[in-house]
Amino acid sequence: MTTYTKNLLKYNDVRNEYECAREDGHEAGLQEGRERGIQEGMQHGILYTAKRMKENGMDLELIVTATGLSPEQLRNMGLK
Repeated sequence: MTTYTKNLLKYNDVRNEYECAREDGHEAGLQEGRERGIQEGMQHGILYTAKRMKENGMDLELIVTATGLSPEQLRNMGLK
């Protein structure tokens, strides 16, 4: 096997490793983004529900129990 062929094989190995690592990193980034989006969506839904509960005259203690939000979080949202 010539030196050129050996170097070409090494280059192809390194290139393949790089491509695999890049694809793995890309996939991991997409997964992390999906997970973060789900969490943010769930939090948004909880906040929306808390606001609607207060608008419908529900007691803050009930809202705390139902949503899992703290009284402090409700105050920060303007739900006193």
